Amino acid sequence: MTDPKKPLDEADWPLAVGDMAAPEVDEEPPKPGPPRQRGDVVIPLSPGQIIGGFAVLAGLIIMARRRRRKQD
Repeated sequence: MTDPKKPLDEADWPLAVGDMAAPEVDEEPPKPGPPRQRGDVVIPLSPGQIIGGFAVLAGLIIMARRRRRKQD
């Protein structure tokens, strides 16, 4: 076991830097989409999150309308 206060030598490292190359994969890389231009807005949301957001927004609108009716 090595001394924790002593800096590690090259012999103490389990792998050399050259051995840490990424393994070869037979999969094709994903094809890029259309080129993005500066100012494009990209929102990484799933369809379920978008639908849920609209449902919350609709609920808030309904609550606001009911509150107005009670005040009148």
